[in-house]
Amino acid sequence: MSRALDAKTKAAIQNGDHTEAFREISGVLARCHDGLYDIELLGPEFMMMLPDPNCFFLQDGNTLILPKLRVVQAFMVARKLLLRHREENGSVSEEDLAAATRVLLMMDAEHLTAANTRKRQIVGSGYDLALIRRELSFVDSLLKSDLHRHNKSPTLWNHRLWLMAQRLNRYDEGKLLIKREYDHIPDEEFLERHFKTVIFVSGERHPKNYYAWAHARQLVLMASDTGKSALLPITRDWCWSHRGDISGWTFLVSLPASNDEQKAVLAETMKYARMFRYDNESVWWYFAAMASSPEELAELLTLREKLRPEAEERDRIHLDRALKWLQPSSTQAD
Repeated sequence: MSRALDAKTKAAIQNGDHTEAFREISGVLARCHDGLYDIELLGPEFMMMLPDPNCFFLQDGNTLILPKLRVVQAFMVARKLLLRHREENGSVSEEDLAAATRVLLMMDAEHLTAANTRKRQIVGSGYDLALIRRELSFVDSLLKSDLHRHNKSPTLWNHRLWLMAQRLNRYDEGKLLIKREYDHIPDEEFLERHFKTVIFVSGERHPKNYYAWAHARQLVLMASDTGKSALLPITRDWCWSHRGDISGWTFLVSLPASNDEQKAVLAETMKYARMFRYDNESVWWYFAAMASSPEELAELLTLREKLRPEAEERDRIHLDRALKWLQPSSTQAD
């Protein structure tokens, strides 16, 4: 969420009780600790649509709608609380500090001090598993919501990675921090859940989301072999549904899977390319990255010749570029 405000919004901010706005906004955001929510912001131009001009939020099931004006008012109070905490250590309660940093991260996804303060609270709790789980739920709600800056926030994704490291068996200077929380859940289900509910959703909300897919790669490094095995089919399906997203395809290529498994995905994708005329650059980059046998290369060259005449001009450029990728490989394979 941008902190840039127009003159009209600046004037409107002065109206109303900022302390009440902080209490209401921080309170409703606290609900995200107990479940995943979709958060939407309501611009000042839509304030007249609210049932009550003094309304601080609307909720419909797991969707929270926050007026941007109220979030800004809450931010002003939250910022003062954090500054007071830094200047007078111990003058702000842990509860108020948690409330303030919730609002700060809602307003500014790159507020590193707020994220680090929340980490320190978790460390101070002795890495309490319930607190880690609640924090992860809050961060996931921000990352998966239709909030452009939050979807692609390096600060939030790094904060999430730190939280995930604490939920798994992680070591710091040789000391085991915590025990894995969900030993009764199979690794593949544990990992699949995080991809489907957060990473894939954020990747869809913000296409070509480098930070989301970089986070996915880090989770793969943490996962067990059984956990990794569940990722190939669900990532394949996501790429088929978002075939213009190069970030998804590059992640699919990077997944640790057997040669037979990867070749099976390649063959299926080539089949769909013939059926549905896949001629965009991302899919053809994937073909060039994965095809290696003379038969695969020959089939792709034939497919290219079939698709090119009816492709749009932009896609023809991509197909011509693919020819340069494939022909040297074809020569080497021969």
